[in-house]
Amino acid sequence: LRAKGAAMTERFVLSMKYGRAYPADYVNVLYNASRKALKRPARFVCLTDDAAGLLPGIEVLAIPDIGLRPEDWFRGGVWPKISLFDAHFHGLRGRALFIDLDMVIVQDLDAFLDRPGRLIGTNASPNWGKPDQARDAPEFGSMIFAYDLGAEAHIAEAFRADPQGVMGRVRTEQRFVHQCSPEAAFWPEG
Repeated sequence: LRAKGAAMTERFVLSMKYGRAYPADYVNVLYNASRKALKRPARFVCLTDDAAGLLPGIEVLAIPDIGLRPEDWFRGGVWPKISLFDAHFHGLRGRALFIDLDMVIVQDLDAFLDRPGRLIGTNASPNWGKPDQARDAPEFGSMIFAYDLGAEAHIAEAFRADPQGVMGRVRTEQRFVHQCSPEAAFWPEG
């Protein structure tokens, strides 16, 4: 809920398609499912290197340059996701919800966009959701996360300063995000 007279923050659902891992149909399905799962307006943006086959309502933007070579896109992680934290991010500002193309939407997305916190992601620790095992410390997961565009620019800046070094030291982009923002919050269980 917003205070009377307060300006509404622009909202975005973001996806990313690059290389040949997922065809345009995955983006189109996510776009249609997102529209059905939102009660309030949000712009749907796909960051991509190939917009062929995407539906007309999908806003297409280039993946911001963070110093990655195409051969590094799948090197142990999904490194292009770091570009989502670019300080300028095509001049967009507002609340964003990033969703991987292999996710399935089963209920309201407004609750994800409305949840307060600078950066909120899934708990990707190995024992998450396994009640019969001891809990590991939470670890940021990047399959669906919310954040304020531009607020976590230090993540992209740290990567951009030494992309090859980061990828040599850190196994996945999720771990790198967690290292850069250890105060990240996690979606509540359920």
